[in-house]
Amino acid sequence: MARIRHCVECPSCRTRYLLSFSPYRNGSRLVAAVPGAWDDYILYCSCSRGTVGGRIPSHEVRRCDVAREAYRRGYGTAKEILLLDQRPQDNLALDLSPYFDQPKSTVKRRNSP
Repeated sequence: MARIRHCVECPSCRTRYLLSFSPYRNGSRLVAAVPGAWDDYILYCSCSRGTVGGRIPSHEVRRCDVAREAYRRGYGTAKEILLLDQRPQDNLALDLSPYFDQPKSTVKRRNSP
């Protein structure tokens, strides 16, 4: 069974972290950039020894398919945590008009030959 979760990726080491699992066993932390608001995040990744936090804007939060072991840890590699197609919600609507016959007008236009 697939585990679909939201994750962020460290820009330095490419480790992917699941939201809501912070603090992580490897010493990393993910915190809100503004206390009480979860729009942007600050990732203190263990690869940078926690001295500098990288800001992760909300548009970089991705939907991921997470392997069992990575889910248990709360983080993993790109092989363990696969990014899913990330489309904006507005683009999810389908345009089905090409699949239907367009009705032809039965009303005659005035002044038409």
